[in-house]
Amino acid sequence: MRLFLTVLERNRRGVQATPAGESLMRHARAILAQVEQMRGELRTYATGLKGRIRFLSNTAAIVSYLAAAPPDLSIDLEKRPSFEIVPAVSEEKAARISD
Repeated sequence: MRLFLTVLERNRRGVQATPAGESLMRHARAILAQVEQMRGELRTYATGLKGRIRFLSNTAAIVSYLAAAPPDLSIDLEKRPSFEIVPAVSEEKAARISD
């Protein structure tokens, strides 16, 4: 899409932005701010500090693993009896955690 607009005007005092130029500048600044925000969010994924983990756990194991979770990590926790967890891990419906 092309818009043929005058965004700058030259006058005796130098160069000034037209109303269209002011609008363009406002939108460009907003886009640049969003790009920086996006980079910050994606950087946490690239460094492994943000993500999603699905846990199936019995009550005894919950506390020991959740205490060390990074704050940007989304955790889905389903409390299940041990006899249901083993088949879920075998079928890769849940991850196995080893120390």
